[in-house]
Amino acid sequence: VFTPEPKNVTPPPHGGLGATLALIAKPVLRRLLLSDLMLGAARGLIGVLFFYFFEQARGFEREQTSILLLVYFVAGLVGAPIWAVLATRIGKHRALAVGSVYFAVSFAAATLLVPAGNFPAALGAMFGAGLAFGAADLLLRAMMADASDAIRLDVGADRTGLLFSILNATSKLGYAVSVGAFAVLEWIGFDAAPGAVNDPDVILGLQWLFIAAPVVLLLISALVLRIYPLTPERHADIRARLAARDGEAV
Repeated sequence: VFTPEPKNVTPPPHGGLGATLALIAKPVLRRLLLSDLMLGAARGLIGVLFFYFFEQARGFEREQTSILLLVYFVAGLVGAPIWAVLATRIGKHRALAVGSVYFAVSFAAATLLVPAGNFPAALGAMFGAGLAFGAADLLLRAMMADASDAIRLDVGADRTGLLFSILNATSKLGYAVSVGAFAVLEWIGFDAAPGAVNDPDVILGLQWLFIAAPVVLLLISALVLRIYPLTPERHADIRARLAARDGEAV
């Protein structure tokens, strides 16, 4: 009732794969999708290795590790409004860059500094790291909505549906890449069987994969967003030009 669809004429065809690749090549989409890929891979790695790390490297029981994972996800819901407010203050891409750096630092601290077997400390640390978990889901989609305005002004047609399908594909690709961690575990000789005892060198490899790889990916995401071209000021100008053009069309 309150957000009706615009009365658009039948949009022109997308133009096939070539037109889609041309959209992806635009600087605003290229950086947005690369950030999404890095964030998806980082969060995917954390997800697929979570139980192995906290059980094998930190000595927690399965029930304790399950609670840690639950707290991590709940913190993502709690933290979502924080990133929304920050985005209104400094811009969406800057808020996501801050969120990526915060995620990297807090996750490294939670996994490196908490003593093995200290469940209360691990709970607090994972809650702190999890506060940034939802930043990507919230802000990347808001940024893509802004980018769709820029694309509509540029190509003269609404490509919102296509752009969000590309974003969903990139997110899934990031998570798919993270499954490659199992091949790395097999390569270093990690035994994932319940109750298995792995050599210290193998556990060290697991720790590097679980901690260092996501941190590097998160920092790359923040670096990519440093020179993101669609600033709040630029988007406001695009919206004004779209409103003027749509008014003339009417």
